[in-house]
Amino acid sequence: MINPIVLTSFGETITRYPGSEETDDSKLGGCIGVHDVCEGFVDIQEISTTHKAIICRSCHLRVVVPVSIQIYGQLRAHFITK
Repeated sequence: MINPIVLTSFGETITRYPGSEETDDSKLGGCIGVHDVCEGFVDIQEISTTHKAIICRSCHLRVVVPVSIQIYGQLRAHFITK
């Protein structure tokens, strides 16, 4: 289970991915977790050669991150600096 990752200044958070044992060293891909508030599954997908989008299937939250972010630890570090 991943530790929660806060995505926005409003406190929107990715939490657990049911049945997985993700760590900060785990590679991101496909469904990366569950949106804390609406409990929708959250996916990550490339949207350009330079960026990916984190998108909630339920409420349609969308957050853009650099394509260089490849693992959960990098994702967490990216949002800690924001």
